[in-house]
Amino acid sequence: MKNLTIAALLMLISFSGFSQYKTAVGIRFNGGYGLSIKHNKNSKIALEGIISGYRNGVNAALLYEVHDRALSTPGFRWYYGAGGHIGVWDEYHGRGWWYDETRNGFTVGVDGILGIEYTFTEIPFNMSLDWKPVFNIVRNPGVFVGDVGLTLRLPFK
Repeated sequence: MKNLTIAALLMLISFSGFSQYKTAVGIRFNGGYGLSIKHNKNSKIALEGIISGYRNGVNAALLYEVHDRALSTPGFRWYYGAGGHIGVWDEYHGRGWWYDETRNGFTVGVDGILGIEYTFTEIPFNMSLDWKPVFNIVRNPGVFVGDVGLTLRLPFK
């Protein structure tokens, strides 16, 4: 029990000092859900990877983000950036006398991102709200602008 208490205290100490986290891991909710891993290279530049479900498959995006202070309040940062995605899927469209079809494939495209995040000072918790428009280049080409997501993360120093 004593070792567990010491380990918990060391973890809490390592989380202190809120907004300058190095890496944060969490869940992104955008009508579905996905895994988000954000790594701050410095106070202005971050890389974010998002893995999410997509049409009975998976989509992976990597984004380069530029951050800056927002709302004159410590802990708030707004960000914008761009990157790309690749996705694979397998869809079964049913059975009928006129068709019995399975559609599968992959997509490749360009992503943008614009959002705001807040990192709490007292607890190890980060949350962000963003808009991530997508331009598919390969398979199902076009612009899709409906991806708004809320991400909840656990930051690490």
